[in-house]
Amino acid sequence: MEQARPLLQKIEDVHTQLSCIQQCVTKSSTAYSFQMTPCMTNLLSSEFLKKYLLPTLPSRELFISQLENHIGYINSLHEEQEEVLIFSEEGIIEFLNTGKIEEYPSYIYTPPSLEDRIDLIHRFIRECEKDKRHMRMLKHTIGSVRNGANIYLNSCKGYLLFTPAESDTPVYLNIQESGLLSAFLDFFGKYGSITVLYGERNSYSLKTINRTVFIRNIH
Repeated sequence: MEQARPLLQKIEDVHTQLSCIQQCVTKSSTAYSFQMTPCMTNLLSSEFLKKYLLPTLPSRELFISQLENHIGYINSLHEEQEEVLIFSEEGIIEFLNTGKIEEYPSYIYTPPSLEDRIDLIHRFIRECEKDKRHMRMLKHTIGSVRNGANIYLNSCKGYLLFTPAESDTPVYLNIQESGLLSAFLDFFGKYGSITVLYGERNSYSLKTINRTVFIRNIH
């Protein structure tokens, strides 16, 4: 009898982390992304990766190549499927203040400069203006921004990734079991009507983010 795959597993290196994520990011009619600092992996350019990934990262060039291929793939998915992005204003502020990219362990990169953080947020705003990407910005953070949960799922599978506060080793939860997947999909499917959100229209959220970036830029 085939041994059941454990739901929870520690991610010991970023190569394994990327492999786990790639298994879950597949074509579907609708996908959901939930993390307080919005996922901006698809906006990381080759120049950005080479500038900020630490030279001491094991198999650095291989990882850059694999991540670039992954970024190209998820950008192609964004052209074909609807995606709902759920994040918080506090998550935007945290990224602008610290440069911490929550979905990756901090030991693999140097926090980007404030100029590059602002540029990344501006590109995120432009990306969210596309018809197939639906922004849902929370009025209040759910849980913690730092070491918070990063969730991605579609109609077939998904994952939950978080890094315990006392550790720098991410923990990965595979969301593929039908009951668990259905529960998450039902939760996110109803989330658009919950009053903790700024609303379905991207325009209000975009104005709020632009204001946040402007305030951070002048301080």
